[in-house]
Amino acid sequence: MKRIFYTLALFCASSPLIAQDFSLFYEPSSATDFIVVRDVSTLADGNLLAGYDLMSGGMPTAGIMKIDHDGVVQWSKTLEIPVSLAGCTFEVVENEAGNYYLWGLSKEEGTNNMRAILSEISSEGEMLWSKEYDFGYNATTSYTVNKLFILPSGDLQMMIAVYDEVIVLKTNASGEMIWGRTSAMGPPDEGGKNPGFEWLAVPGDGGMCASKAENDFSLLRYSEEGELMWNKTYSIGGYTHGKTIARSPNGNILIAGFVDYVPHIMELSDEDGSINWVKTFVGGGAMSLLSKSHLTVMGESIILDYTTNANIQYILELNADGEVTNTMVGSESVFDYNKIEVASETEIYYYGASLVGTNRYGMIHRTGDLMSESCKIIAAEPITTVDYAGVVNEEVFDPFTADFTDESPIEIVLNDLQLKVRYACDVYLSNEVEEASILSIYPNPAGNEVTILLNEDLINANYTITDLSGKHVMAGTVSNTQEIIDISSLSNGQYVFAVQTENGVYTEKISVLK
Repeated sequence: MKRIFYTLALFCASSPLIAQDFSLFYEPSSATDFIVVRDVSTLADGNLLAGYDLMSGGMPTAGIMKIDHDGVVQWSKTLEIPVSLAGCTFEVVENEAGNYYLWGLSKEEGTNNMRAILSEISSEGEMLWSKEYDFGYNATTSYTVNKLFILPSGDLQMMIAVYDEVIVLKTNASGEMIWGRTSAMGPPDEGGKNPGFEWLAVPGDGGMCASKAENDFSLLRYSEEGELMWNKTYSIGGYTHGKTIARSPNGNILIAGFVDYVPHIMELSDEDGSINWVKTFVGGGAMSLLSKSHLTVMGESIILDYTTNANIQYILELNADGEVTNTMVGSESVFDYNKIEVASETEIYYYGASLVGTNRYGMIHRTGDLMSESCKIIAAEPITTVDYAGVVNEEVFDPFTADFTDESPIEIVLNDLQLKVRYACDVYLSNEVEEASILSIYPNPAGNEVTILLNEDLINANYTITDLSGKHVMAGTVSNTQEIIDISSLSNGQYVFAVQTENGVYTEKISVLK
């Protein structure tokens, strides 16, 4: 979904004509660890790439996995970064060579320096090279790394931020710096809050950063050469964050975040940052300081998803004027924050990490219709908007700016990480070899019927057939060790046949192709 970056309407991707919904949990073998999926990208071959953090002992380790179009893991790797206290993944993207960029962050042991890390990894999961961009000591953990863009030239644009600095980079395809710029409210040693949250590339003409200046949020507009062209702050009368930036359907700029922890969104002119409209939301819960919001444009609709301080993920569909037309929420609490990305009009991904009771799971959910109920996304009480434009004061401010040139190679080792994968809607995917003698199905792919072969212990057990979104489409009881089941009512796609017993659930995957 990140191979074509700059259309105003949709992210485009090469994928099968029919994208069957699925909902999967990803778990490492250690019961004490868990995964947060940070980014999902569709690949030219129709498979998927996912960047994740492996959370162990409260500290993250950056990771990357390649999964097939139905979410099954082909390979999974974690990054062993020298003298690193923690490493985070934020963006994964395929380049023209068919290799993968991984863009993330590491905090250096001993110095506590923040280091952005860019790696190129082959399609087979082998490390090709890594670069680090060290932006010095910072005591805070308030940092973000967001938005790696591949320009039409093959060069890269990306952004780094910490508590008091925004750093924008342009590199060539090998990670070698073309230019780097840092900006802050004042000289870094004098403090001043100015973290950047997301970068929006403007191909051939630089880009812009949704940021923060003191307690107002700001927009920084850079030229293709990295020079600051203009910048504005937007004072809304309270504690304000601008956390995400995107193109609106009409080509202007959308920024969303919160005002006094109430979610908000505004549209600004692409020319000079002047305000077109500002909306806040009534009825959607409050955000926290660390809550994240994310913007996606889908046709003429604006999709805003954000996390509340109660770990609820809201998904709002807005029209071009910022009015809410649909309100949905995640069916489970989230850990950290979850995110929406659009590969096409019929292939949309909702991912991150779910809290189910006290358990935490890395999760990817694919749906063809984001605003229809599924096992992961459900309808919520409608949220309304309040026009806020009249209380916003926009001003030009004079940030401190300087060149940034700190780039060097770094030796990073990729380690295999064995993952357990299971369906996230009470359906389990089993890869255990010994189960083949207990339950098997043929033909597979199947047309209008399948033959089920099973162990005598499973006679009279109940079975279900479930699509990959977790919806039960058939059910019954098996009465013999060999039984023919009519599946003529099922559409083409992937399904899970599951037999429930006192000793557990036995499953086989069925492909229906007529």
